Amino acid sequence: MSKTTQGVHTKRPPKLITPPHQADQHASFWGTLAIISVVLLAFLALGGYFFNWTWTGFQGNTLWDWLQLLVLPLTLTTATTWFSKGTTWRKEWSAFLVLLLIALVVLAVGGYGMNWTWTGFQGNTFWDWLKLLLLPIALMLLTLRLSQSPSPSTSASKR
Repeated sequence: MSKTTQGVHTKRPPKLITPPHQADQHASFWGTLAIISVVLLAFLALGGYFFNWTWTGFQGNTLWDWLQLLVLPLTLTTATTWFSKGTTWRKEWSAFLVLLLIALVVLAVGGYGMNWTWTGFQGNTFWDWLKLLLLPIALMLLTLRLSQSPSPSTSASKR
């Protein structure tokens, strides 16, 4: 395959296509690694909270601390995976988001109004919530925008 650019012949590099079995192995490896990581984190957290493993550093952390730790990485991982696969939205995911929002409202009411100290919400202001949620949402929307933009090679070939 050659391409003429202003009278000069240039060779295009061949497209690299990953064989399906290698792509499946790659996805399987990362999926397995993610599952092992979640199980290990849960094991260490349970040990820290229930068996007084002070070396884990988990004792004394509240739900707010966990949200600060996990919201950004989970949002970016989910958004990147979602948009790179071109997944379409399903009703079940809407239901999940509604349930998640309801749970957050119940936790906020309990944390602020009913003195649930384990949530760690008391003392956090609207500004703190913005710091927690604004960056992940903004990065997810940016990822969405970039995934919908035509690539430079696609737009150049249409000219």
